[in-house]
Amino acid sequence: MVHAGAANGKKLTALFQMPQFTYKAKSSRGVTLLEMIMVMVLLFIVIGVVAPRFTDFVPELRLRKSAAQFYAGLHRARNEASTYGIRARFAVHQTSRTFRIVIEPRPMKKPDEFTSLNQTWDTTELPEGVEIPTLEGFTQDSATGEQYVEFRADGTSAADATIVLQNEGGDQRTLKVTASTGQVKFVEEKKE
Repeated sequence: MVHAGAANGKKLTALFQMPQFTYKAKSSRGVTLLEMIMVMVLLFIVIGVVAPRFTDFVPELRLRKSAAQFYAGLHRARNEASTYGIRARFAVHQTSRTFRIVIEPRPMKKPDEFTSLNQTWDTTELPEGVEIPTLEGFTQDSATGEQYVEFRADGTSAADATIVLQNEGGDQRTLKVTASTGQVKFVEEKKE
């Protein structure tokens, strides 16, 4: 005796089966030499148009990145000083094009003894092509050859300071530190 449900199940599976098709390629054809040459010509045209614009953009990108690092470093030094009630310095070495943050971790027991903040803010070199033509209001450290702006425990800086960064194309970014507040800001270049 055949169960009625089993017969219905066979009919349902037969309804949902997909027909199987086989595709037989007539011939497989490769890329012709002419097609390959056309693609290469188009590729070279695109590269020829885009490459000069990209190479002009790279120095500006390096300058912006360096200015952003200086901005972040100055803010970090100020925050370290005001958060922990210590002196913190943002130190720059113009000749070697490096910068770092140093702090006075134990001002009562070991005054005037500064150490690097941490590995992230240890000596960092500017990218190739970025220079520091101007440092105004910075104090010279004769022991290290660095110049620094110092932030006090209340977040103010010892003096107004200006940093100018410049790339080989002559583009500049200027940062200013206000002594009375310790505020760090970018100075907009005036277009003539």
